[in-house]
Amino acid sequence: MENTEKGAQAKTFLQLFPLHIIGPMFVQIALIVGVLVVGAVYLGKFLDTQFNSRPWLTLALFLIATLIALPIIYRLGTRTITKLNELDPLPKKAEPPAPV
Repeated sequence: MENTEKGAQAKTFLQLFPLHIIGPMFVQIALIVGVLVVGAVYLGKFLDTQFNSRPWLTLALFLIATLIALPIIYRLGTRTITKLNELDPLPKKAEPPAPV
């Protein structure tokens, strides 16, 4: 009995969040964070050793990269939500009858 409930929950989850839409969003977010934020930290560490300003350039570049990445990630999320709303996989509930 538990297997059927879990199967139904998994089916509902996949209907709400289809992998062909959610998967690419996660990959894009991971690449943005990886390239911008992690790259900024490594560049900041390198520049800190060159200019002997540890840790200020690392912190500054990290904050700049984070401020750049956040609106991009937000925009990706809103696009994904728009795509999910266009699919509308679940049937709408019937409205209750009007009181007489």
